[in-house]
Amino acid sequence: MSYSQLKKSQDELDKIFSNKSKITKIRDYDDKNLNVILSSENFIGSLKPVLERMLKSELDDLKVVLIPNAGIGTEKMQMSYSYLEQFTTLNNMYLKQLDIERWPKSLILESLKRCDVISFSGGLASRLLKAIDDIEIREYIVKIIRSGKPFVGFSAGAMTLPKTTYFARHFMGEQDVEIENVSPLGIIDFEVYPHFEDIMLPAVKSMIPNDLNVEAYAMRDYDALIITGGELLQAGNPIKI
Repeated sequence: MSYSQLKKSQDELDKIFSNKSKITKIRDYDDKNLNVILSSENFIGSLKPVLERMLKSELDDLKVVLIPNAGIGTEKMQMSYSYLEQFTTLNNMYLKQLDIERWPKSLILESLKRCDVISFSGGLASRLLKAIDDIEIREYIVKIIRSGKPFVGFSAGAMTLPKTTYFARHFMGEQDVEIENVSPLGIIDFEVYPHFEDIMLPAVKSMIPNDLNVEAYAMRDYDALIITGGELLQAGNPIKI
C-alpha cells in the first residue's frame, strides 16, 4: 500500500513535491535510451508520472540508491535531501544511501545493478567524480545510465553528467577549483546551472565562452530538465543560456 494514499494537507504536499510545474518539450534528443532527471534541490513538478513513464511501472516497492559523495563529512547526510526521503516514503519506495568511499566495490556494483533508480546528491562535482574514479566504477556507472536506468541528479550531482564543466568551475559562491583535475561523465550534451535566480543571469551567461557552441540551461530550485523517450523536456521554466 502506498503512503501516497495518506491524507495530507495541500501545504504539506507542496513542501514535499510540487505537481504544478508544466512539462514541455525543448527538442528531440539523439540518445533514445537515456532516462535522466536533473534538478537543483527541491523536487520537480510531476516527478511521479515522469518516473513511472521511465520505469513503465508504478513506483511501489521500487529501490532508489542515493550516492552522497559530492558532499563531505556530515554534509553527506544533509545532501541526501529530505525531499527524496519523503518522496520515496510517500510512494512506498526503498531509499538506500550508498557511500562509495566506505563500501566494497563488489557491494557497490551489486547495489547499482539491483536498484531501479540511481541518484547523485549535491556538494561539489569534483568530490563525487574523484570518489567514482578512486574505486574505478566510472565505466560501470556510465554504462548503466546509458542503458536506460533512471537517473536523478541534484545540484552538483546533475553537474557531473555533461561533457564540459564551465558552470562548476565558476559557480557563484562555491567555485569547484578541483573540477579541472577530473573529467565529467560526458553522458549528456548540455550543461546545467542549479540554484539559479534571475538576478544572476549576466554572471551565469559570462561563464560560457562566447566562441564555443555550448548548450546550457539555468535551473531555479523548482525547475528541472528531463531526458526520456528521445526527448529533452523541461519542468517549470529553465533559462537557456
